[in-house]
Amino acid sequence: MSESSLLRPYLESLDGLPRLSQRAIDQLKKRLGGDDMRALLFLSPRSVRRRHRLDRLEGVLGGARGGALGGTLDAHYIAIDCHIDSHVSPTSSLYKVRCSLLASGEPLELVFFAGNFTYLRRRFPVGARLLVSGKFEMFGMTPTITHPDLVLTESQFNRFEPIEPIYPQLASLSSRYLAEQIRKALKAISALPPLPEWHRPEGQRLELNRPESNYPESNDPESNYVVPTLSFVEALHALHHPQTEDDLLPSARHVRRLAADELFAKQISLSLVRRQFQQRGVSTRGTGALSSALRLPFVLTRAQGRALSEIKADMASAKRMMRMLMGDVGSGKTVVALYAMLAACEEGAQAVLLVPTEILAAQHSETLQKLLLSLASTIKTWTLTGAMRAKDKRETLAAIADGRARIIIGTHALLSEDVRFNALRLAVIDEQHR
Repeated sequence: MSESSLLRPYLESLDGLPRLSQRAIDQLKKRLGGDDMRALLFLSPRSVRRRHRLDRLEGVLGGARGGALGGTLDAHYIAIDCHIDSHVSPTSSLYKVRCSLLASGEPLELVFFAGNFTYLRRRFPVGARLLVSGKFEMFGMTPTITHPDLVLTESQFNRFEPIEPIYPQLASLSSRYLAEQIRKALKAISALPPLPEWHRPEGQRLELNRPESNYPESNDPESNYVVPTLSFVEALHALHHPQTEDDLLPSARHVRRLAADELFAKQISLSLVRRQFQQRGVSTRGTGALSSALRLPFVLTRAQGRALSEIKADMASAKRMMRMLMGDVGSGKTVVALYAMLAACEEGAQAVLLVPTEILAAQHSETLQKLLLSLASTIKTWTLTGAMRAKDKRETLAAIADGRARIIIGTHALLSEDVRFNALRLAVIDEQHR
């Protein structure tokens, strides 16, 4: 079977989901952050609902008597096989269905507030045998389930699951609808041959300190080695069939497996982009004239100096640079970026700082102007945003085009068609805009 056939169930568009309007599908895509079944398959349940199927209520009436459930009944859901006996004449906002447990004959009332009474008569016909599940409560001396959340006819009894994953509400879709679609997707991928694994075969240990082997599973928590045991499909099944709340924790074996897959896939994607991006570029070494003349009220830290050296080495290379500079707020990323921009300016080229908002553009412009005070007679910063006055915008565009603007700070306006750079050599992208 071809790789495209193996991947087809994962790549099915969410547009094919049944019984949904296009608006609901668009909202779902937005909430999931994807437009195919992969996004839905990686949606983790937020909780687990455990249903206790009972033949009789004796032993659980009155709360915690050490009966079948134990503990406080309000915290549990029950499921009972019952016979619909009668309907109580509804009041303006209350509707009751009287039934009895099939096995013991014990009475039980199903209570609905402000329901569709006509629908309820059809849903709970007198004489029918139904499996009803919901939260058990006592109203006075009457055992009650208010608004049962699961009702199955005799032909549907085999669909009862004592443990139900509860998904977050997305685009007004019920948890049960999401579970149904995920179940169908899991069935489709389970019918295919296993996907080739990216890790080494079962039984071969991988060293955690090697970059190619960061697999998050170990027979010994203190060991630097791991032995993969869950396949990708098995991990997906475990994700959507939790048995306890612990199965939803980040430390759960299947969650760690899927997290490793996600991180590994992103690393591969970045590597592919980097490989494609690192075509032949222009070497930018800088003369040091501007950076040596820059006077700052502080000295670069060792970490800042190391980051700057690596950036300058990349810029001097004949290949295009793509590098991420990471650091906490206030760690000095801006001043490192400034030195890199000055290296481009020293060769008569231009550098831009792209930010997501006009407020950040103004803040960065003010910061860089203060840092560049010692070079005020030599170099200045220019700002380009969408909200500029037409006259100021024309002047800035002209300065960018003829090369007078050498350090430019701006928003997405820098990406518009009317911007013509004279000799753009370096682009710095603010982390919020990446």
